[in-house]
Amino acid sequence: MFRRPLSGALCAVLLLFTGPLSLARAHSDVDEGRRLAQEADFEGAAAAFDRAEASSSLTHEDLVFLLEGRALVHMALGQQPALERTLTALASVAPTHRMGRDLPPDLRAAFARALQASPGPLALETAASWRDDGLVLDARLLHDSGGLLRGVRVAWRADSGPWAVATAVPAVLGGPAARTVDYHVVAIGPGGAPLATRGSAREPLQETRPGAISDGARVPDPVVAARAATPVPTGSPVLAPVADEEPEDDSATPWPWIIGGAVVLAGIAVVVAILLIPGSDTRPSFPSFPLD
Repeated sequence: MFRRPLSGALCAVLLLFTGPLSLARAHSDVDEGRRLAQEADFEGAAAAFDRAEASSSLTHEDLVFLLEGRALVHMALGQQPALERTLTALASVAPTHRMGRDLPPDLRAAFARALQASPGPLALETAASWRDDGLVLDARLLHDSGGLLRGVRVAWRADSGPWAVATAVPAVLGGPAARTVDYHVVAIGPGGAPLATRGSAREPLQETRPGAISDGARVPDPVVAARAATPVPTGSPVLAPVADEEPEDDSATPWPWIIGGAVVLAGIAVVVAILLIPGSDTRPSFPSFPLD
């Protein structure tokens, strides 16, 4: 994947003609190593980078400059496998980094190829599960092809208590009585530099034990809670809810027709009664006319 590296003498010549390395404000040993590399003291630069890597105060930016300086030293000294490993690590920790024009063109081209071949930026993956003795938390760093991981640090607290730190995973957090655990995780690289994080001190991740809430009470059954909210006195009948009755529509009431029909029936009954009374002649009479 990488081309044959430049010799130390040729690297020194290129550095003289391309100008001094742009020295950012970084860790003192990182700055020293970059200065010595600029002076073509590659052995001295490597020693300064070793001291920086052995410290515990590097920032993410310090680590980027350290890896870039180491790559230059490996190229100058003809250390091809170390060069490939360092550029792979740089591509994973700083995928948007661009080497300056003060570095040899072959080094810039090799880093561009490392970026193309990179599986992706470093990412921290965590997994949490509850058991009787607490929350079990595990973590792993993805895409660490350059072997940068030196450790994992977990800051945690149980039930809003004081913060504590675990320095190895998997870790059991909180203990048997813990109901909730807040935590954030950081993957540590060379010199203590942060490589990737999950959560933060401002916005920690939180896990709640199943069946518990933060105040210690168990989650009630919603049906039981609803019943408890409206108790029925002892001995009182339990009545089913009655729906509200709708007002009647007077226009649809049949009473006028019923009353009218009753009047008609009463009239018929009177007529029948008169006809059935004994001795009464109810037959109609016709006028008589004299006969001649």
